[in-house]
Amino acid sequence: MSRISRWRDARGKLNVELELVDDVWLTASGKREFPTAIGLEKPEGAGTAEILMEVSSCGYYDPGRNTGCPDSSYPPEGEDERALVAASSIFYNDDGEKMKEAAISFDNWGELERFFSEEINSLNINTDQEPQLRGNQ
Repeated sequence: MSRISRWRDARGKLNVELELVDDVWLTASGKREFPTAIGLEKPEGAGTAEILMEVSSCGYYDPGRNTGCPDSSYPPEGEDERALVAASSIFYNDDGEKMKEAAISFDNWGELERFFSEEINSLNINTDQEPQLRGNQ
């Protein structure tokens, strides 16, 4: 017998490192140019930065049924909708010392979600956790 699992507001954290090369922010791992539309204001002397994102997941998974009568069999299916619930940046100098930490404006979260969509969707989120309580974040 298949067991459908459902979850809502399961949380995961995604941290992405950026490095400054010729006054352009690049992702440290893939060397993609970070969008200027997000509006990171670089403090003087910063050489690297970190983008911290908290992601919420809501969805379900049905493992399907592949035994018994063919008329009652069906393949696995599921859905996992993800959205940012917090985003901030931390800047470091060339010696690795923290210089500045700031929240990223909610107005820029859509651009963050588009730019980091692959990383957000591949983030391993524990869907067995209890939902976050509103007001206690």
